[in-house]
Amino acid sequence: ADLEKATVVDARGGQVSGLAGRVILDFPEGALAEAAGIQISAIEPQQNTSVLGSGQAFAVLAAGLDSQTTVRQFLKSFTIAVRYDPNAVLGDEQSLSLAYFDETAQDWIPLPGWVDVDNHILYGRSNHLSVFDVSIHTLDLARLPTMKSFETALFTGAAAYSFPLALPPGPGGLQPALALSYNSQLVDGAG
Repeated sequence: ADLEKATVVDARGGQVSGLAGRVILDFPEGALAEAAGIQISAIEPQQNTSVLGSGQAFAVLAAGLDSQTTVRQFLKSFTIAVRYDPNAVLGDEQSLSLAYFDETAQDWIPLPGWVDVDNHILYGRSNHLSVFDVSIHTLDLARLPTMKSFETALFTGAAAYSFPLALPPGPGGLQPALALSYNSQLVDGAG
């Protein structure tokens, strides 16, 4: 982290504000083992293709002042508060959540949190640093199965449906292909 632009937080805890006050981190006493410079920076979608597309992605960076090493894990969880525009929410504000990008799983993981709909603030709790983004659960509707792959046999009238499952690549880049399938003519998978 660039310590010249960072806010210093020590073992007593404190707050870090960034992105014109849109994001506030609140560190409790004892969260840090040493004083650290902490900085919040916006992530543009073209910089990181893994963002959820909310236009509100941000990264939190920290470096220990004494050790000069990157801090990724904290001794206690801290609170992240993100102000959001209610007019930009596509669905129920209560469905908003804060998520972090898990580098190992290459997936977004929701943080425990809550929404203050009266003040338009989304809260999350974390004990580590990452790229964070606002997740609207209703966006998951795009991943729900559709009837596009539903087929009906013209001669027998049998209904068939197949839903492919997205799986991450395995070791060596091998990626299994897996799908759930249904056919109304098959009894208990016998065919």
